Amino acid sequence: PDLAATDNAYNRRFQEIMELSGPSKYIQMAALGRDFVSLAEVYGRIIISERCLPAEQKSIKPVALGGQAGGSKFIVQGILFKYALDVKIGEGSRREKWLYGGKRRDDAAAMKAASNELLGLSSFIKCNSTNNIRFPMMALIDYCGYRLVAVSTLPINSSTIVYGSADAGKTVHNTDEKIANVMQDFGHDLNLREHMVFNT
Repeated sequence: PDLAATDNAYNRRFQEIMELSGPSKYIQMAALGRDFVSLAEVYGRIIISERCLPAEQKSIKPVALGGQAGGSKFIVQGILFKYALDVKIGEGSRREKWLYGGKRRDDAAAMKAASNELLGLSSFIKCNSTNNIRFPMMALIDYCGYRLVAVSTLPINSSTIVYGSADAGKTVHNTDEKIANVMQDFGHDLNLREHMVFNT
């Protein structure tokens, strides 16, 4: 499905609260965050509990969204769920390649990458005082040895990406000068250097 057409209630409310100032902003943000995490935990446990069932027997069905990381994806109540698991990106006995583990599957590295994604999002939000960049809500759900990433759905689709990659780095976008400048500012604030990815 097109994420732009899904229920974006959490994202809409989050963006409205981000526009506020004063103590009420943080009170409302805390309440929304608690609600988001509580709902994500309930649905995340269901998704993980039904992991071994065939798709037609799952109460929350997987959706085809593309992207490499996380394998199957699920959308429920305006929250996108994906597993923090390593995925194969190369085939063949000698050419087998995993996204996080290289020559062998490494789910622990995928789980660590999900944790770093959450830390990175927090860092971006903290240094966003002068930029009008929007971010999603995000939580990690750990249950029965699995980790799910839960993110508020955003009004995006495959044609809206202007910076970054949606296919494990096969294609890297950098097509909007304004966003590229904002990312340079973020990099400076976070003490990160830009680097080339292929020819971008």
